[in-house]
Amino acid sequence: MVAPQVEAYDEFSYLNYAYPQTHPDRLRSIARLHRMNSTPIDNCRVLELGCGDGANLMPLALTLPGSEFVGLDRAAKPIANGEATIATLQLANIKLLQLDLTALPEELGQFDYIIAHGLYSWVPAEVRDAIFSLCRARLTPQGVAYVSYNTYPGCHLRNIIREAMRFHTRDVTQPRERIAQGRALIKWLAEAQSQEGPYQILLREFNEYFQSKNEGALYHDDLADINYPVYFHEFVTHAAQHGLQFLSEAVHFDSEDYNFSPDVGRALRELGEQSIISKAQYLDLLEGRAFRQTLLCHHENKLDRSLKPEIVSEFLMRSRAQPDSSEPSLNSDAVEKFKAPHLAAISTSFPLAKAAILHLGRIYPRSANFESLVAEAHRLLGSAPNSKDDGAELQALAEVMMKAYGANVVDLHLHDPSLAKAPGERPQASPLARLQAQKDGLCTSLLHETVKFEDFLARQLIFLLDGTRDRAALQRDLVQAIESNAALIGIKESAAQKAALLETGLEKLEEKLVRLGQLGFLLE
Repeated sequence: MVAPQVEAYDEFSYLNYAYPQTHPDRLRSIARLHRMNSTPIDNCRVLELGCGDGANLMPLALTLPGSEFVGLDRAAKPIANGEATIATLQLANIKLLQLDLTALPEELGQFDYIIAHGLYSWVPAEVRDAIFSLCRARLTPQGVAYVSYNTYPGCHLRNIIREAMRFHTRDVTQPRERIAQGRALIKWLAEAQSQEGPYQILLREFNEYFQSKNEGALYHDDLADINYPVYFHEFVTHAAQHGLQFLSEAVHFDSEDYNFSPDVGRALRELGEQSIISKAQYLDLLEGRAFRQTLLCHHENKLDRSLKPEIVSEFLMRSRAQPDSSEPSLNSDAVEKFKAPHLAAISTSFPLAKAAILHLGRIYPRSANFESLVAEAHRLLGSAPNSKDDGAELQALAEVMMKAYGANVVDLHLHDPSLAKAPGERPQASPLARLQAQKDGLCTSLLHETVKFEDFLARQLIFLLDGTRDRAALQRDLVQAIESNAALIGIKESAAQKAALLETGLEKLEEKLVRLGQLGFLLE
């Protein structure tokens, strides 16, 4: 990274999150799908380039105490902030280093997983080369590297807006003023249109997007001096020059063809049989993709890209999908649709698959292995496995579950985090989530997902979940917190919150605790 970028990140912070797509369990699971034997994540080494304040690494260090985590960043302030949080949490298995990635000390050795999120497209050419050189030199033989970057063709449209904002703010030096002026320009351009066409639609969509986009992301992503998108095939070629090969996308759904007609899907699969790179590039052209999250490994690894359905038996499965019907028909051949977040869905008429997906949705955020999933599905159906047809039945279920994985409805993973679906007598949240709840309400779950808690009571409840309080103590201390913060909350609002908490009593409190369990915030 060059000095102006370092000064910019010190001057104006970039809000960091936990990114579930970078979790070592995700990286290892995808590697296993392709028949690599990556290191188990409860005893691995993880390096993050451009780590900021370590928001992505700290939850991992907390939940994987047997593993080691190292973060690098050139900016001093984020590193200092992260180190302060690490000291508060007393984490001994993580270190954040203010270093250029080209200056990584040799004594730090190799890493099983390397993460470079939001870095490749925002650094000079020589640093992009250094990212791949570092991955080649520091990645263990079966290791996996995650690299995210901006892509064409989608970024051709985004560049229209970016170049307009940069022209408009070319003489503005203060970050907040540049952000305000950039937003104002796009708003003016969008609202000034009297015609209806592709350009007008583009302006309206970007105006809506930029008005709500985080200030730090807008400043460092869209107004940055360097923003270097590439076509996917160019990225893969660049990686290959450093002895790295394409493994997969971090989100398997991004490699699938569910958004297209059967004819288009067939053509893409035929392309994939000839070249997985060609298929991926044509997918980008079809979707107008502007951002990728690509996994790389050493070119010496022999990958099996067949993804045979029976491989699901090696994994744990998790799903928050719920049936579209209020009373799904499990024992019939009726088609049932199951919906997961972000418009993901799958339909099936196979009774065992319907029962299996229903069971996963009921036990979320807990997981099930294939054997227990089959048993629970039969229990819901009121049946027992038919030994005569058992092989065909299990194969059919495996095929549906693999399709559900491709449709982003079911998650396949290898590590089972220690979390509770239902709150115990004295519920406990992670120390990190409790600390975050007292800052800005952006809390990281035990599933490595970021949840924004706007409500004062919700944030205060998470803070109080230290494992020492029963329901009565939690209610008492919540009331006290409302009274102590009445001026901050607002007199009328705090009075209403206090009255509601006392009126509904432990029933309302229990609802909130159950919801936190469903979100993956409660320790087992």
